[in-house]
Amino acid sequence: MLPIDGRLMSIEQFRAHIATLDLQRVTKVVIHHTYKPDEGDWTRHGGWSYWRKALQRYYEGLGWTRGPHLFVSYEGIGLFYDMTKTGRAVGGGQLETGTLHIEVVGDFMNRLPAGETLNNAVQAAAALMRQTGASLTNHSSVVGGWECPGTKLKANWSWFQGLVQQALDQSDYLPHITEADVWDAPIILEKTRWWMEEEERQREADNTQRARDIRLSLIRWMLTREKWLKEGVRETALPLEYGGE
Repeated sequence: MLPIDGRLMSIEQFRAHIATLDLQRVTKVVIHHTYKPDEGDWTRHGGWSYWRKALQRYYEGLGWTRGPHLFVSYEGIGLFYDMTKTGRAVGGGQLETGTLHIEVVGDFMNRLPAGETLNNAVQAAAALMRQTGASLTNHSSVVGGWECPGTKLKANWSWFQGLVQQALDQSDYLPHITEADVWDAPIILEKTRWWMEEEERQREADNTQRARDIRLSLIRWMLTREKWLKEGVRETALPLEYGGE
């Protein structure tokens, strides 16, 4: 049995979602192409609503109990296997240490990803790298001598890396909450209240995106404090500190 998540998310929903996850295990974001199904197959059969179950059956037929974590298409980001757990997509499951797999829907043997599929893949990779500090790589680089993520994309890998880096450089969706060293419980509550009020002020001013940014950053900030209060573990390298004004 291969358990899957099955949800389809926009990039905004995905960013908010991964901010709630413990992804400390992740050190590599690995790009693949699905090859088959390609985008035509994907659309013809109804997109993610069909393929999430079809892919689950396919991998179960191979005897797999783990699988790739994400399937990214023009529709958005399809959550497949639990990102907090080690998946399976390279080296027969033997080279999985630290990996988080993104399957980009399409056949990139003779063409490059484009349109919303490309944008969603770039933004998903950047979001994960920002969240985890992971590096970007691809199937062939991990395994060696493999055509995935496609001959054309492999030959233009620096182009794809550049797009992801641009997304990282332009990532100002998180406010820079500077109280990184505040660990006293009453002060945590005070700062939390202040940022919640700031979120409301931004909403009242119709700054909806800024309000969402504050909410996402606040969730991440609170999660690190919660972990310390429960486990006595201080994490000074907080993911939210990657954010800019």
